[in-house]
Amino acid sequence: SPAGRILACNPAFVNIFGFSSAEEAAKTNLPSLCCDPKSWDVFLALLKKKKALEQYIAEYQRLDGQIIHTVENVIGNFDDQGNLIDIKGFVIDNTERKKLEEQLRLSQKMEAIGTLAGGIAHDFNNILTAVLGKAEMGLLKLPEENRAEHNLKEILKAGKRARDLVRQILTFSRQQEQEARPLELAAI
Repeated sequence: SPAGRILACNPAFVNIFGFSSAEEAAKTNLPSLCCDPKSWDVFLALLKKKKALEQYIAEYQRLDGQIIHTVENVIGNFDDQGNLIDIKGFVIDNTERKKLEEQLRLSQKMEAIGTLAGGIAHDFNNILTAVLGKAEMGLLKLPEENRAEHNLKEILKAGKRARDLVRQILTFSRQQEQEARPLELAAI
C-alpha cells in the first residue's frame, strides 16, 4: 500500500527480508525496514511522478539486522484522480553483487597504491644510487685514518638499509621479481 503495508508477497520476498512467513511479512510496514527513514517518501514521490520505476536501488535492514541492497522494478496503480492505490513489483536482492563491487573497488585502490609505491621507490632508488656511489668514491679517495671515513661508512650502511627497503616496496608493488633461494635460518 502507499503507507508501506505489505498486502501480498511470495516466498522469495519472505527470504530476502528474513520473515518467517508471508503472514509475518503482512504484519510489517516496509518503511520500517528502510535504512533511511526518508527513503520511503523519496520512493513514493518518484513513483507518483513516473508511475513506474525500473532498476530502482534501495537499502533495507532485514529482521535480523543485516543490511541488504535491492534492485526493484515497480509499478503504481492509480485511480482516476491520480491517487496511488497500491504498488506492485519485484524486489531483487543485490547484496552479494554490492559486496563484490566493494571488493573490486578496494582491490583497485590497492593496485593504485602499489603502482604509486613502485614509482616512488624507483625515483628514490635513483637518488640512493647517486648517494651510495658518491660515498663509495669518497671512501676510495680518502687518505687512511681520515676522520670523515667513519661518517662515509655510516652513510653507506644507512644507504644499504634504504636500498633493502626499496626492494621490499618494489616487491609489494610487484614491479621487481624476487629470486627464490635456500636460506640458512640458523645464521639469521
